[in-house]
Amino acid sequence: MRPETELWWKQAIEDLETARVNLNAQRYYACVFFAHQAAEKSLKALFI
Repeated sequence: MRPETELWWKQAIEDLETARVNLNAQRYYACVFFAHQAAEKSLKALFI
């Protein structure tokens, strides 16, 4: 795995965990935001 790909992937995992925390806290706007970020970053990692 290329270094820049690994960085994007790790950030996507962190964003997904943040989305889960916000979901459990019933902060849905933040949950959706971080889930979207996780999706974008994981797709970018796959594209690279």
